[in-house]
Amino acid sequence: MELLLATAMVAVIIGALAFMFQVVVGSWSTQGARAGLGVSVSKAVREMALDLRNAKEIGSVNANEIRFTADGTTYYIYYLYNTAGSYQLKKTTLSGGINGTFVSGSGNLIARDILPPPTSTLSAGVPITIDLTAQRGNSIIRSALKVRPRNI
Repeated sequence: MELLLATAMVAVIIGALAFMFQVVVGSWSTQGARAGLGVSVSKAVREMALDLRNAKEIGSVNANEIRFTADGTTYYIYYLYNTAGSYQLKKTTLSGGINGTFVSGSGNLIARDILPPPTSTLSAGVPITIDLTAQRGNSIIRSALKVRPRNI
């Protein structure tokens, strides 16, 4: 009887330890994914802020894009690109000036897993508002910044 009771207690203790280990590893994994998402969104906002602070001209057609030039000859666009329900922030060149055209989906990938507007918005007023929210799994990170261009 004592042997049976001792065996049952050891089994319960091992089960409890296994459950605690599983919870800790799951939490660690989730935290790592959240940190990576935060770094990605923060880097995107910093890159945009740097470009837009040095802009000489800024324009926008809608809340999904910001068009700008730093030198008056090469024009760029940051835009939210929809890829099967998930958005990406991309940067590419415009042909034809500030109101020019570009190929949707082209350009450099700046950030992925961005939530669609109105959760994420790019506003070209002064100051410029950059508000990005990204989601990966259950982790949601938001980074917002107002930028005042120095050359306008």
